[in-house]
Amino acid sequence: MPSAPRLILALVLTLLGLLAALPGQAGGGGSDPTCLVYVVPVQGTIDRGLPGTVSRTVRLARSAGADLVVLEVSTLGGRVDAALEIRDTVLACPIPTVALIRDRAWSAGALVALAADTIFMQPGSSIGAAEPRPAEVKEISALRGEFEATAERTGRDRTLAAAMVDRSIEIEGVVEQGMLLVLSAARAVELGLAEGVARDLEEALSMLGYRPTKVVRIHPTPGERLARFVTDPVVAGLLLSFGIIGVVAELLTPGFGVPGTVGLTCLGLFFGGHLLAGLGGWEAAALFVVGMALLGAEAFVPGFGVFGIAGVAAMLGSVYLFTGGGTDALKATAVALVVTVGGSILLLRLAARKGLLDRLALGVRLGREEGVLARVEPEELVGQTGTAVTPFRPAGILEVDGRRIDAVSEGAFIPAGTPVRIVSVEGPRVLVRAIEGR
Repeated sequence: MPSAPRLILALVLTLLGLLAALPGQAGGGGSDPTCLVYVVPVQGTIDRGLPGTVSRTVRLARSAGADLVVLEVSTLGGRVDAALEIRDTVLACPIPTVALIRDRAWSAGALVALAADTIFMQPGSSIGAAEPRPAEVKEISALRGEFEATAERTGRDRTLAAAMVDRSIEIEGVVEQGMLLVLSAARAVELGLAEGVARDLEEALSMLGYRPTKVVRIHPTPGERLARFVTDPVVAGLLLSFGIIGVVAELLTPGFGVPGTVGLTCLGLFFGGHLLAGLGGWEAAALFVVGMALLGAEAFVPGFGVFGIAGVAAMLGSVYLFTGGGTDALKATAVALVVTVGGSILLLRLAARKGLLDRLALGVRLGREEGVLARVEPEELVGQTGTAVTPFRPAGILEVDGRRIDAVSEGAFIPAGTPVRIVSVEGPRVLVRAIEGR
């Protein structure tokens, strides 16, 4: 049966073809599905503008039916409240998440990385060093609890996570007491904190068994970039300072020009950026405007009183609300105060040199040569008595030997017709006191 060898050969080839066609069998086994991956950078300082970008990425990935969301982490840390918001978004993400640590995931960045389902680290990268600032018992305890809870949610060692925050924790062979835990890529994999070391995103996806057909990289929108820039504590303080200085300079110059434009632009960037970042609200901006209005009212009231104090309090309260409170609020306020005071001094000096203050004060001295004589009361009036012609509140008029004299009381109200005595004379100023018992 000469056809038998051919039949056997055909069956063998068919079987081999079927085996080769089975998915994941070639090259050592494992599945090789295709997937859609969304990648979002968590880079630079973790500020109030970043959570919006991460949240937007998750929404887009979910609506597109993505298989994976990757956070490319490269940060020395930043705001804890922003990191907590990102952490909550990542934990609630219905799509599997991966944190790819490019170089460092320190401080707040470590919390973001721990929230991901899977962690991959590039060679030479590290994770940890998350002690809060200020390093007080309350802050350490609160942040340590967040790290431990996050590690438990993602199936990682909670003690390792806590040691990144609390230097009082000692883990034999890992970290000594008094030191914060910082793990290299290889050490993190060895201790089970990370799933692997990968040179790049493609290798990390390959190690997970994915062959992506499309990688969508999400970049911050212009509004998100603006929010991240202006919410930086130093930048926020400078914008606030230049805004106030610009408005003050505009008040010293006729018309409306460059100082007013610059000032209003800086204030607009400050408030607009913080509104985009979700910090504060329109009520906080209104509080700042009220504060400036109160300070303007104080300019028309002698001395520094209720309007001035209320104005400063309102403006500081507005800054506190817009900067989220805490150390960042103090830093922004300090920068604004220093720059505003220094800039105002320089501005007033420049205005004086340019003669811009002449409309606020009389620049010509008038004396005898100009025919102007200041009224000076004789010192012999001290001790003389008279009668209050008008009520003293505290200024009034008294009559002494048929002569009417402008005077002031020592502060008490003196009704008209009350006998008074002159107690002092200083140039044109005459001070009187009511005579008791008369």
